[in-house]
Amino acid sequence: MNAISKIVASLISFISLMVMTRYVGDQYGIMMWGMSFVAVFNAVSDLGFHTANIKSVAEGRDQNACFSSYFVIKMILTAIMIAVSVISISISAMEGHVDRETLQVVLIFIAYFTVQNLQTVMTGMFDGRIESGKSSIVFMTEYVSRSIILIVLALMQVSVTVLSLAYLMGTLVSLAMTLLFFRRPKIRLVRPKYIREYAMFAAPLSVSMVLLSALNYLDKVLIGIYDGSLEVGYYAAALGVVWAFTSFGDSLNRIILPHLSKFDLYDKDSGAEEVIWRSEKYMAMLIFPLVAVLMVLGPELSVVLFGAGYSQAGVILSYHSVLIAAFVFTGILSQVLYAANKASLYGKAVVLFSAVTIVCYAVLIPDEILGIQMLNLGGVGAALSLSIGYVFLTVLIAYLIRSAVGIRIYKGFWKHLISLISTVAILSVFTSFIDVSGIWMLILTVLLCVGLYCGMIFVAGEISREDVRFVLDAINPKKIHDSLSEEMK
Repeated sequence: MNAISKIVASLISFISLMVMTRYVGDQYGIMMWGMSFVAVFNAVSDLGFHTANIKSVAEGRDQNACFSSYFVIKMILTAIMIAVSVISISISAMEGHVDRETLQVVLIFIAYFTVQNLQTVMTGMFDGRIESGKSSIVFMTEYVSRSIILIVLALMQVSVTVLSLAYLMGTLVSLAMTLLFFRRPKIRLVRPKYIREYAMFAAPLSVSMVLLSALNYLDKVLIGIYDGSLEVGYYAAALGVVWAFTSFGDSLNRIILPHLSKFDLYDKDSGAEEVIWRSEKYMAMLIFPLVAVLMVLGPELSVVLFGAGYSQAGVILSYHSVLIAAFVFTGILSQVLYAANKASLYGKAVVLFSAVTIVCYAVLIPDEILGIQMLNLGGVGAALSLSIGYVFLTVLIAYLIRSAVGIRIYKGFWKHLISLISTVAILSVFTSFIDVSGIWMLILTVLLCVGLYCGMIFVAGEISREDVRFVLDAINPKKIHDSLSEEMK
C-alpha cells in the first residue's frame, strides 16, 4: 500500500513538475527557495521525537499517553519554528535581501509546515500501530490534491504567491482525511507522561536530526544566494525526480521500524537479520536499475520531462543519481540502530556526515568565500556534495551496525553492486554510439538497462522462484484490500 501510494504520488508530481517548468519556471524557483528557507528552521520540529513515538507505540505502550506526549512536544517545537522563521525573514526583508513577493511565499510555507507538523503527530500513530495503509492514503491525498492545484495554477500563469498556496491547500485536504481516519482508534488527549522518556530517547538524535533536515534544504538556499532562482529551479526539478524514487525507501522505513522493535536484534535466531537482508535485497533490485538510467540518461530524460529550457536539470540529475541508492540504504540501516537502542551511534554518524557535506557545499557551490576562490559548480556542486555525503554515511552506518549489533550487510549485496556498475558501463558505451534523444528511443534504452541489470543478477543467482512468489504475494490486490480493511475496523 505504501509503494502504491508513492507510485501514484510520484506520477502526479512528475506531471505537475513538467507543467510548472514549462509555464512558471522562474516562479517555481522562487517558490522552492521559500519552501527551503522555512524547512531549514522546521528542522527543529522533529529532533528524533517522531521515531521515539513510533517505537513506543509499536512496543505496546499506552497509546493515549504516547499521542499526548508527542502532541505537546510537537506543538512546542512548531511554535519555536514559527518564531525563528518569522524573525529571520523579517530581518532579511528590513535589510532589503528579499522582496515583498518572496516574503509572502515564506509566510505561506510557515503555515504549510505548521499544518504538516500537526498532521505528522497523527500519521505517526498510524505507523506505530502498523496501520501504514492509512498514512499511505493521507500521503497520496496530499500529493494528488497539491499537484492538481499546481497544474491548474501553472496553466493560469499566476504569481508565485498564489502558486505557493497550492502546497497549503493540498496539506489542508490531507489533514481533513487524517482527522477522518483518526476518529477510528478513539485516541484522546491525556496527561503526557512520556515526555521525559521521549526526550531521553531523542537526545542523542536531536543534533543529527536538525543537521540532516537542514542539510536537505540548505543546498537550495545556498544555490539561490550564489546562482539565483533559475538555478534553484533546475536543481529542485532534478531533486523532485530523486525524492520520488527515494520515497520507496521511506515507505519501507515507516514499516520496518515497528517490526524490528518486536525482535531481539542481538539474538541471531530471532529472524531480524533475515528481515533486514530481504529489505536490502529487494531495495537493490528496485533502485539500482533506476540509478543506472538516471546516471547515464539524465540530460535526455530532463528534456522530455521538463522541456528544453530545463536541460541543465538533467546534468544535475545525473550527479544526483547516486544519492538515490545511498539515501535508501541509509534509511534501512538507521532503523536497525533505532530498534537496537543504538540511536546515539546514528547521531554521531550524522554529525560526521554533516561535516563532510558542509565542506563539500563550501568548496563546490559558491564562486568564492572570504576572497578564497571556490569551484562555483552551483547545482551540480550541491548534487555532488549530497551524493558524496550519503555514500560516506551509508558505509559508516553499515560498519557501526556490524560492530555494535553484529548484523552484516546483505551477503549478496556485492553482486547487485557489480551488476549496477556493469550496467552503467555498457549503457554509457551504447549511448556513445546511438542517439537516444526522443521519447521512443529513451523508452527502448530504459528497457535495455532494466533487462541488462535483471539478466546479470539472474546469472548471479539473485532472482529465484521464491523471490517472484514473495513479490507477487506482496502486490496481491486481495491481500492489500484485506489489510486495509483490517486497519479501518
